[in-house]
Amino acid sequence: MAAAGAFIAAGGAIVVAIAFALYALAEPWVGPAGAAASVAGAAAIMLLLTGFAAAGVFKIRREPNLAERVAGMIRDKPLSAIAAAAVAGFFAMRNPQVLAELLKILLDPKTSKGS
Repeated sequence: MAAAGAFIAAGGAIVVAIAFALYALAEPWVGPAGAAASVAGAAAIMLLLTGFAAAGVFKIRREPNLAERVAGMIRDKPLSAIAAAAVAGFFAMRNPQVLAELLKILLDPKTSKGS
């Protein structure tokens, strides 16, 4: 609970620091009133986006990664997962280099679809 309070306090301090920086940046061009208005506008936009995010307006659709797919398979078919784990363990004991290469291919970020 104390960590959450510290996190919230740090977030508030960051927001205040950004507001001061924005004011200092805008003040030479638009004067004190314009700089204050730009800070208020930025705060309004930030609150609007935060409200939309909290309301669930922004839906992020993505493909499940390998770990999520494996977890789903284990949840849906636990006996098959146990059998697959036993086979993988036996295979790892017999051919550790092949298993290491397979894991290297699966977990290497350079060969992922997004790159």
